[in-house]
Amino acid sequence: SYGLLSMLYAQFCTCHSFLLCWIPYGSKELSRSSCCGSHSDSFFLKSVPLFGPPLPSPPVFTNHQEFRDFVLVKLINGEKATLETPTFSQKRQRTLDMLIRSLYQDLMPDLHKNMLNRRSFSDVLPESPKSTRKKEEARQAEFVRLGQALKLKTTVKGDATANLATTSFCKKEPWESQSFCNNFPHEVVCADSWGQSLLVSTDAGILLIDDGQPSVQVFDKTLQIKQMHVLEALDLLIARTDKGKDSRLLVFRLSAVQKGIETKQMIRSKYDCRENKLERTKGCHLYAINTHHGSELRIVVAIRNKLLLVTKKHNPRNILTSSSLLSSSESPVEEFQYIREICLSDPPVVMTLVDGPTGDSDNMICVAYRHQFDLVNESTGESYRLHHVESNKVNFVAAIDVYEDGEAGLLLCYNYVCQYRKVYPFNGGSPLIQPSAYDFHFSWNQVPYAVGKKILCFPLYPCLHY
Repeated sequence: SYGLLSMLYAQFCTCHSFLLCWIPYGSKELSRSSCCGSHSDSFFLKSVPLFGPPLPSPPVFTNHQEFRDFVLVKLINGEKATLETPTFSQKRQRTLDMLIRSLYQDLMPDLHKNMLNRRSFSDVLPESPKSTRKKEEARQAEFVRLGQALKLKTTVKGDATANLATTSFCKKEPWESQSFCNNFPHEVVCADSWGQSLLVSTDAGILLIDDGQPSVQVFDKTLQIKQMHVLEALDLLIARTDKGKDSRLLVFRLSAVQKGIETKQMIRSKYDCRENKLERTKGCHLYAINTHHGSELRIVVAIRNKLLLVTKKHNPRNILTSSSLLSSSESPVEEFQYIREICLSDPPVVMTLVDGPTGDSDNMICVAYRHQFDLVNESTGESYRLHHVESNKVNFVAAIDVYEDGEAGLLLCYNYVCQYRKVYPFNGGSPLIQPSAYDFHFSWNQVPYAVGKKILCFPLYPCLHY
Protein backbone atom coordinates (compact mmCIF):
# COMPACT_ATOMS: atom_id res chain seq x y z
CA SER A 1 0.00 0.00 0.00
CA TYR A 2 2.83 2.38 0.80
CA GLY A 3 4.39 1.70 -2.61
CA LEU A 4 1.10 2.59 -4.25
CA LEU A 5 0.89 5.85 -2.30
CA SER A 6 4.45 6.78 -3.26
CA MET A 7 3.47 6.71 -6.94
CA LEU A 8 0.54 9.13 -6.51
CA TYR A 9 1.69 12.57 -7.57
CA ALA A 10 -0.42 15.37 -9.05
CA GLN A 11 0.60 18.36 -11.15
CA PHE A 12 -2.06 20.49 -9.45
CA CYS A 13 -2.06 22.05 -5.97
CA THR A 14 -4.21 19.42 -4.27
CA CYS A 15 -4.14 17.85 -0.83
CA HIS A 16 -4.67 14.08 -0.56
CA SER A 17 -5.32 12.24 2.71
CA PHE A 18 -5.16 8.45 3.02
CA LEU A 19 -6.14 6.31 5.99
CA LEU A 20 -5.56 2.55 6.16
CA CYS A 21 -7.69 0.67 8.71
CA TRP A 22 -8.40 -2.99 9.26
CA ILE A 23 -10.50 -5.28 11.44
CA PRO A 24 -8.52 -7.83 13.50
CA TYR A 25 -8.70 -11.38 12.18
CA GLY A 26 -11.59 -13.31 13.66
CA SER A 27 -13.64 -10.26 14.68
CA LYS A 28 -17.28 -10.62 13.63
CA GLU A 29 -18.30 -6.98 14.10
CA LEU A 30 -16.78 -3.56 13.91
CA SER A 31 -16.18 -3.38 17.64
CA ARG A 32 -12.40 -3.00 17.30
CA SER A 33 -10.58 -1.18 14.52
CA SER A 34 -6.86 -0.67 14.06
CA CYS A 35 -5.26 2.20 12.21
CA CYS A 36 -1.80 2.34 10.68
CA GLY A 37 -0.04 5.47 9.54
CA SER A 38 1.96 7.00 12.34
CA HIS A 39 4.03 10.02 11.41
CA SER A 40 7.11 7.87 10.78
CA ASP A 41 5.47 5.61 8.18
CA SER A 42 2.73 7.78 6.66
CA PHE A 43 3.28 9.30 3.24
CA PHE A 44 3.87 13.04 3.13
CA LEU A 45 6.25 15.47 1.44
CA LYS A 46 9.34 16.58 3.32
CA SER A 47 8.20 20.20 3.11
CA VAL A 48 5.08 19.48 5.18
CA PRO A 49 5.73 20.31 8.87
CA LEU A 50 4.98 17.85 11.65
CA PHE A 51 1.36 17.59 12.73
CA GLY A 52 -0.55 15.57 15.30
CA PRO A 53 -2.14 13.96 17.09
CA PRO A 54 0.14 10.89 17.18
CA LEU A 55 -1.28 7.40 17.16
CA PRO A 56 -1.74 5.75 20.55
CA SER A 57 0.28 2.70 21.46
CA PRO A 58 -1.01 0.19 20.48
CA PRO A 59 -2.89 1.83 17.56
CA VAL A 60 -6.23 0.16 18.36
CA PHE A 61 -9.51 2.03 18.84
CA THR A 62 -12.42 0.34 20.60
CA ASN A 63 -14.62 3.43 20.84
CA HIS A 64 -16.10 4.61 17.54
CA GLN A 65 -16.53 8.22 18.76
CA GLU A 66 -12.87 8.46 19.84
CA PHE A 67 -11.77 7.00 16.51
CA ARG A 68 -13.96 9.51 14.61
CA ASP A 69 -12.55 12.43 16.63
CA PHE A 70 -8.99 11.22 16.05
CA VAL A 71 -9.47 10.95 12.28
CA LEU A 72 -11.12 14.39 12.00
CA VAL A 73 -8.43 16.15 14.05
CA LYS A 74 -5.67 14.34 12.13
CA LEU A 75 -7.12 15.36 8.75
CA ILE A 76 -7.73 18.98 9.82
CA ASN A 77 -4.19 19.33 11.19
CA GLY A 78 -2.80 17.72 8.05
CA GLU A 79 -4.61 20.23 5.85
CA LYS A 80 -3.36 23.13 7.97
CA ALA A 81 0.20 21.78 7.83
CA THR A 82 -0.05 21.43 4.04
CA LEU A 83 -1.01 25.09 3.67
CA GLU A 84 2.29 26.04 5.32
CA THR A 85 4.38 24.43 2.57
CA PRO A 86 6.06 26.72 0.00
CA THR A 87 3.82 25.36 -2.76
CA PHE A 88 0.68 26.71 -1.11
CA SER A 89 2.03 29.60 0.97
CA GLN A 90 3.67 31.36 -2.00
CA LYS A 91 0.47 31.15 -4.06
CA ARG A 92 -1.59 32.39 -1.10
CA GLN A 93 0.76 35.32 -0.64
CA ARG A 94 0.61 36.19 -4.33
CA THR A 95 -3.21 36.00 -4.34
CA LEU A 96 -3.43 38.19 -1.25
CA ASP A 97 -1.10 40.76 -2.81
CA MET A 98 -3.22 40.90 -5.98
CA LEU A 99 -6.40 41.26 -3.92
CA ILE A 100 -5.00 44.15 -1.86
CA ARG A 101 -3.79 45.96 -4.97
CA SER A 102 -7.17 45.47 -6.63
CA LEU A 103 -8.93 46.95 -3.60
CA TYR A 104 -6.46 49.81 -3.57
CA GLN A 105 -7.15 50.68 -7.21
CA ASP A 106 -10.93 50.51 -6.67
CA LEU A 107 -11.12 52.57 -3.48
CA MET A 108 -8.31 55.13 -3.64
CA PRO A 109 -9.65 57.26 -6.57
CA ASP A 110 -12.98 57.62 -4.75
CA LEU A 111 -11.13 58.55 -1.57
CA HIS A 112 -9.22 61.38 -3.22
CA LYS A 113 -12.40 62.66 -4.86
CA ASN A 114 -14.56 62.61 -1.73
CA MET A 115 -12.24 63.66 1.07
CA LEU A 116 -8.80 64.97 0.19
CA ASN A 117 -10.11 67.90 -1.84
CA ARG A 118 -12.65 68.97 0.80
CA ARG A 119 -12.25 71.21 3.80
CA SER A 120 -14.33 69.31 6.36
CA PHE A 121 -15.60 65.80 6.92
CA SER A 122 -19.22 66.98 6.67
CA ASP A 123 -18.63 67.69 2.98
CA VAL A 124 -17.74 64.05 2.29
CA LEU A 125 -21.31 62.86 1.99
CA PRO A 126 -22.36 63.18 -1.66
CA GLU A 127 -26.07 63.56 -0.78
CA SER A 128 -26.81 64.72 2.74
CA PRO A 129 -30.01 63.13 4.16
CA LYS A 130 -32.62 65.45 5.61
CA SER A 131 -33.22 63.35 8.74
CA THR A 132 -30.76 63.94 11.58
CA ARG A 133 -30.62 60.25 12.53
CA LYS A 134 -30.06 59.08 8.95
CA LYS A 135 -27.45 61.78 8.46
CA GLU A 136 -25.51 60.56 11.50
CA GLU A 137 -25.70 56.94 10.32
CA ALA A 138 -24.45 57.96 6.88
CA ARG A 139 -21.57 59.89 8.45
CA GLN A 140 -20.54 56.84 10.53
CA ALA A 141 -20.67 54.50 7.52
CA GLU A 142 -18.60 56.92 5.44
CA PHE A 143 -16.14 57.34 8.30
CA VAL A 144 -15.58 53.56 8.46
CA ARG A 145 -15.16 53.32 4.69
CA LEU A 146 -12.61 56.13 4.57
CA GLY A 147 -10.72 54.65 7.51
CA GLN A 148 -10.48 51.28 5.79
CA ALA A 149 -9.27 52.98 2.60
CA LEU A 150 -6.54 54.87 4.48
CA LYS A 151 -5.52 51.67 6.28
CA LEU A 152 -5.31 49.87 2.93
CA LYS A 153 -3.16 52.63 1.47
CA THR A 154 -0.77 52.43 4.42
CA THR A 155 -0.58 48.64 4.08
CA VAL A 156 0.31 48.81 0.39
CA LYS A 157 3.00 51.42 1.06
CA GLY A 158 4.53 49.23 3.78
CA ASP A 159 4.22 51.88 6.53
CA ALA A 160 1.64 50.02 8.63
CA THR A 161 3.83 48.76 11.50
CA ALA A 162 2.31 51.05 14.11
CA ASN A 163 -1.21 51.15 12.70
CA LEU A 164 -1.54 47.40 12.32
CA ALA A 165 0.10 46.38 15.59
CA THR A 166 -3.10 44.63 16.66
CA THR A 167 -3.78 42.81 13.41
CA SER A 168 -2.65 39.40 12.28
CA PHE A 169 -0.14 40.90 9.84
CA CYS A 170 2.23 42.17 12.52
CA LYS A 171 1.08 40.68 15.82
CA LYS A 172 3.29 37.95 17.28
CA GLU A 173 1.65 34.89 18.71
CA PRO A 174 2.02 34.50 22.49
CA TRP A 175 3.86 31.19 22.06
CA GLU A 176 6.32 32.56 19.49
CA SER A 177 9.85 32.13 20.80
CA GLN A 178 12.12 35.12 21.35
CA SER A 179 15.89 34.86 21.11
CA PHE A 180 17.71 36.24 24.15
CA CYS A 181 21.30 35.26 23.36
CA ASN A 182 22.57 33.83 20.08
CA ASN A 183 25.48 31.37 19.84
CA PHE A 184 25.67 30.69 23.58
CA PRO A 185 28.93 28.72 24.04
CA HIS A 186 27.92 26.64 27.09
CA GLU A 187 25.44 23.88 27.82
CA VAL A 188 22.49 25.19 29.82
CA VAL A 189 21.31 23.12 32.80
CA CYS A 190 18.63 25.46 34.18
CA ALA A 191 17.88 29.18 34.32
CA ASP A 192 15.56 31.83 35.73
CA SER A 193 14.95 35.51 34.98
CA TRP A 194 16.38 38.19 37.27
CA GLY A 195 14.99 41.60 36.35
CA GLN A 196 15.94 42.21 32.74
CA SER A 197 18.73 39.64 32.94
CA LEU A 198 18.94 35.86 32.96
CA LEU A 199 20.69 33.78 35.62
CA VAL A 200 21.91 30.62 33.90
CA SER A 201 23.48 27.46 35.29
CA THR A 202 25.97 25.98 32.81
CA ASP A 203 28.79 23.46 32.74
CA ALA A 204 31.18 26.41 33.20
CA GLY A 205 29.45 27.79 36.31
CA ILE A 206 26.62 30.22 37.03
CA LEU A 207 26.45 33.17 34.62
CA LEU A 208 24.39 36.37 34.63
CA ILE A 209 23.46 37.24 31.05
CA ASP A 210 22.14 40.61 29.94
CA ASP A 211 21.05 41.39 26.40
CA GLY A 212 23.87 43.09 24.52
CA GLN A 213 26.29 42.86 27.48
CA PRO A 214 29.08 40.37 28.21
CA SER A 215 28.10 37.61 30.65
CA VAL A 216 29.19 37.91 34.29
CA GLN A 217 30.39 34.88 36.27
CA VAL A 218 28.56 34.62 39.61
CA PHE A 219 29.72 31.18 40.81
CA ASP A 220 32.49 29.02 39.41
CA LYS A 221 32.04 25.54 37.94
CA THR A 222 32.57 23.78 41.27
CA LEU A 223 28.98 24.72 42.13
CA GLN A 224 26.75 22.66 39.85
CA ILE A 225 23.17 23.95 40.16
CA LYS A 226 20.50 21.58 38.81
CA GLN A 227 17.40 23.60 39.72
CA MET A 228 16.88 27.24 40.74
CA HIS A 229 14.29 29.91 41.51
CA VAL A 230 14.88 33.67 41.66
CA LEU A 231 12.38 35.33 44.02
CA GLU A 232 12.97 39.07 43.68
CA ALA A 233 10.05 40.05 45.93
CA LEU A 234 11.56 37.99 48.78
CA ASP A 235 15.21 38.87 47.98
CA LEU A 236 15.98 35.14 47.68
CA LEU A 237 17.80 32.76 45.37
CA ILE A 238 16.91 29.11 45.94
CA ALA A 239 19.01 26.43 44.25
CA ARG A 240 19.53 22.66 44.30
CA THR A 241 23.14 21.66 43.78
CA ASP A 242 25.15 18.55 42.93
CA LYS A 243 23.49 15.14 42.71
CA GLY A 244 23.12 11.95 44.70
CA LYS A 245 24.08 12.00 48.38
CA ASP A 246 25.92 15.31 48.01
CA SER A 247 22.87 17.17 46.76
CA ARG A 248 21.70 20.06 48.96
CA LEU A 249 19.30 22.94 48.91
CA LEU A 250 20.99 26.37 49.10
CA VAL A 251 19.41 29.75 49.85
CA PHE A 252 21.07 33.11 49.07
CA ARG A 253 20.10 36.73 49.44
CA LEU A 254 19.83 38.34 46.04
CA SER A 255 21.07 41.62 47.50
CA ALA A 256 24.29 39.91 48.68
CA VAL A 257 24.80 38.29 45.27
CA GLN A 258 24.14 41.63 43.55
CA LYS A 259 26.60 43.38 45.87
CA GLY A 260 29.30 40.85 45.03
CA ILE A 261 28.75 41.43 41.31
CA GLU A 262 28.83 45.24 41.60
CA THR A 263 31.96 45.30 43.78
CA LYS A 264 33.63 42.67 41.55
CA GLN A 265 34.50 40.44 44.44
CA MET A 266 36.17 37.08 43.97
CA ILE A 267 33.93 34.56 42.23
CA ARG A 268 32.35 32.31 44.83
CA SER A 269 32.90 28.56 44.75
CA LYS A 270 31.12 25.56 46.22
CA TYR A 271 33.19 25.80 49.38
CA ASP A 272 32.12 29.42 49.98
CA CYS A 273 28.45 28.38 50.24
CA ARG A 274 28.59 26.25 53.40
CA GLU A 275 26.57 28.78 55.39
CA ASN A 276 23.84 28.76 52.75
CA LYS A 277 22.97 25.06 53.07
CA LEU A 278 19.70 23.82 54.51
CA GLU A 279 21.14 20.92 56.47
CA ARG A 280 18.13 18.61 56.52
CA THR A 281 17.93 18.62 52.71
CA LYS A 282 21.01 16.43 52.14
CA GLY A 283 20.44 13.92 49.35
CA CYS A 284 17.45 15.73 47.79
CA HIS A 285 16.73 15.06 44.11
CA LEU A 286 13.83 17.49 43.57
CA TYR A 287 12.09 20.49 45.14
CA ALA A 288 9.15 22.78 44.43
CA ILE A 289 7.87 26.13 45.73
CA ASN A 290 4.40 27.64 45.84
CA THR A 291 3.92 30.17 43.04
CA HIS A 292 1.37 32.22 45.00
CA HIS A 293 3.46 32.96 48.11
CA GLY A 294 1.67 35.80 49.87
CA SER A 295 2.70 36.02 53.50
CA GLU A 296 4.35 32.59 53.58
CA LEU A 297 6.78 30.87 51.24
CA ARG A 298 6.42 27.07 51.19
CA ILE A 299 9.06 24.69 49.89
CA VAL A 300 8.67 20.93 49.55
CA VAL A 301 11.91 18.94 49.18
CA ALA A 302 11.97 15.34 47.92
CA ILE A 303 14.64 13.06 49.41
CA ARG A 304 14.01 9.70 47.76
CA ASN A 305 10.44 8.79 48.83
CA LYS A 306 10.37 11.31 51.70
CA LEU A 307 8.91 14.82 51.39
CA LEU A 308 10.21 17.59 53.66
CA LEU A 309 7.98 20.63 54.06
CA VAL A 310 9.80 23.92 54.78
CA THR A 311 8.32 27.40 55.25
CA LYS A 312 9.67 30.93 55.58
CA LYS A 313 7.88 33.81 57.22
CA HIS A 314 8.57 37.19 55.68
CA ASN A 315 7.52 40.80 56.21
CA PRO A 316 7.18 42.86 53.00
CA ARG A 317 7.88 46.09 54.89
CA ASN A 318 11.27 44.83 56.04
CA ILE A 319 12.20 43.64 52.58
CA LEU A 320 11.62 47.00 50.99
CA THR A 321 13.89 48.92 53.40
CA SER A 322 17.60 49.10 52.65
CA SER A 323 18.53 49.34 56.34
CA SER A 324 17.02 45.93 57.05
CA LEU A 325 19.01 44.41 54.19
CA LEU A 326 22.24 45.78 55.58
CA SER A 327 21.48 44.68 59.13
CA SER A 328 20.34 41.16 58.17
CA SER A 329 22.85 38.36 57.81
CA GLU A 330 24.14 37.40 54.40
CA SER A 331 22.72 33.87 54.71
CA PRO A 332 18.94 33.57 55.25
CA VAL A 333 19.10 29.93 56.42
CA GLU A 334 17.90 30.75 59.95
CA GLU A 335 14.69 32.27 58.57
CA PHE A 336 13.46 28.86 57.38
CA GLN A 337 11.62 26.42 59.61
CA TYR A 338 10.88 22.73 59.13
CA ILE A 339 7.21 21.77 59.45
CA ARG A 340 6.84 18.03 58.87
CA GLU A 341 7.89 15.00 56.87
CA ILE A 342 5.62 12.98 54.57
CA CYS A 343 6.46 9.49 53.30
CA LEU A 344 5.41 8.30 49.85
CA SER A 345 5.37 4.83 48.34
CA ASP A 346 7.82 5.82 45.57
CA PRO A 347 10.23 8.69 44.86
CA PRO A 348 8.42 11.47 42.94
CA VAL A 349 9.52 12.37 39.41
CA VAL A 350 7.44 15.57 39.11
CA MET A 351 6.18 17.68 41.99
CA THR A 352 4.30 20.95 42.51
CA LEU A 353 2.50 22.76 45.33
CA VAL A 354 -1.21 23.57 45.11
CA ASP A 355 -2.68 26.35 47.26
CA GLY A 356 -6.01 25.62 48.90
CA PRO A 357 -8.88 28.12 48.85
CA THR A 358 -8.39 29.06 52.52
CA GLY A 359 -4.72 28.20 53.09
CA ASP A 360 -5.67 26.59 56.41
CA SER A 361 -4.92 22.84 56.37
CA ASP A 362 -6.08 22.49 52.75
CA ASN A 363 -2.85 23.00 50.83
CA MET A 364 -1.88 20.07 48.63
CA ILE A 365 1.20 18.60 46.92
CA CYS A 366 0.85 17.09 43.46
CA VAL A 367 3.35 14.27 42.87
CA ALA A 368 3.92 12.00 39.88
CA TYR A 369 5.38 8.52 40.08
CA ARG A 370 4.88 5.13 38.46
CA HIS A 371 1.85 5.65 36.14
CA GLN A 372 -0.13 8.20 38.12
CA PHE A 373 -0.51 11.71 39.48
CA ASP A 374 -1.53 11.94 43.16
CA LEU A 375 -2.57 14.76 45.47
CA VAL A 376 -1.05 14.68 48.97
CA ASN A 377 -2.51 16.72 51.82
CA GLU A 378 0.23 18.80 53.46
CA SER A 379 -1.35 18.58 56.91
CA THR A 380 -2.34 14.91 57.13
CA GLY A 381 -0.12 13.25 54.51
CA GLU A 382 -3.10 11.46 52.97
CA SER A 383 -2.90 10.89 49.22
CA TYR A 384 -5.67 10.89 46.61
CA ARG A 385 -5.53 9.56 43.06
CA LEU A 386 -5.78 12.45 40.61
CA HIS A 387 -5.03 10.88 37.22
CA HIS A 388 -3.90 7.47 35.98
CA VAL A 389 -1.87 7.26 32.76
CA GLU A 390 -3.00 4.46 30.48
CA SER A 391 0.32 3.75 28.80
CA ASN A 392 3.06 1.16 29.00
CA LYS A 393 5.81 3.77 29.20
CA VAL A 394 5.32 7.14 30.88
CA ASN A 395 7.59 10.16 30.47
CA PHE A 396 6.49 12.68 33.09
CA VAL A 397 7.19 16.28 32.04
CA ALA A 398 5.51 18.72 34.44
CA ALA A 399 2.55 19.47 36.70
CA ILE A 400 1.56 23.15 36.56
CA ASP A 401 -0.82 24.74 39.06
CA VAL A 402 -3.33 27.21 37.59
CA TYR A 403 -5.78 29.39 39.55
CA GLU A 404 -9.02 31.06 38.50
CA ASP A 405 -11.41 32.81 40.90
CA GLY A 406 -9.65 31.24 43.88
CA GLU A 407 -10.06 27.68 42.56
CA ALA A 408 -7.08 25.54 41.68
CA GLY A 409 -6.50 23.46 38.58
CA LEU A 410 -3.60 21.32 37.41
CA LEU A 411 -2.11 20.95 33.94
CA LEU A 412 -0.64 17.43 33.96
CA CYS A 413 1.99 16.99 31.22
CA TYR A 414 3.31 13.58 30.21
CA ASN A 415 4.41 11.94 26.96
CA TYR A 416 2.71 13.86 24.12
CA VAL A 417 -0.29 14.89 26.23
CA CYS A 418 -1.26 17.77 28.54
CA GLN A 419 -4.33 16.97 30.66
CA TYR A 420 -6.11 19.73 32.60
CA ARG A 421 -7.93 18.69 35.77
CA LYS A 422 -9.98 20.96 37.99
CA VAL A 423 -9.42 20.56 41.75
CA TYR A 424 -12.60 21.64 43.52
CA PRO A 425 -12.91 23.04 47.07
CA PHE A 426 -12.23 20.55 49.80
CA ASN A 427 -14.96 18.59 51.54
CA GLY A 428 -14.08 17.29 54.98
CA GLY A 429 -10.34 17.52 54.38
CA SER A 430 -10.31 15.72 51.02
CA PRO A 431 -10.43 17.30 47.57
CA LEU A 432 -13.31 16.64 45.21
CA ILE A 433 -11.65 14.93 42.24
CA GLN A 434 -14.19 14.00 39.59
CA PRO A 435 -14.73 14.48 35.84
CA SER A 436 -15.86 17.97 34.96
CA ALA A 437 -16.84 20.01 31.94
CA TYR A 438 -13.80 22.19 32.65
CA ASP A 439 -11.40 19.28 32.02
CA PHE A 440 -9.68 19.16 28.65
CA HIS A 441 -6.51 17.88 27.03
CA PHE A 442 -4.29 18.63 24.04
CA SER A 443 -1.30 16.97 22.39
CA TRP A 444 2.14 17.99 21.16
CA ASN A 445 3.83 16.77 18.00
CA GLN A 446 6.91 15.77 20.01
CA VAL A 447 7.57 14.94 23.63
CA PRO A 448 8.60 18.26 25.24
CA TYR A 449 11.64 18.46 27.48
CA ALA A 450 9.94 20.95 29.81
CA VAL A 451 6.66 22.88 30.01
CA GLY A 452 6.26 26.18 31.86
CA LYS A 453 3.58 28.82 31.97
CA LYS A 454 3.32 32.42 30.85
CA ILE A 455 0.80 34.23 33.03
CA LEU A 456 -1.29 36.93 31.41
CA CYS A 457 -4.73 37.81 32.71
CA PHE A 458 -6.42 35.00 30.78
CA PRO A 459 -5.97 32.52 29.18
CA LEU A 460 -2.99 30.35 30.13
CA TYR A 461 -0.37 29.99 27.42
CA PRO A 462 1.88 26.94 27.90
CA CYS A 463 5.54 27.49 27.04
CA LEU A 464 7.46 24.39 26.10
CA HIS A 465 11.04 23.42 25.40
CA TYR A 466 11.91 20.43 23.20
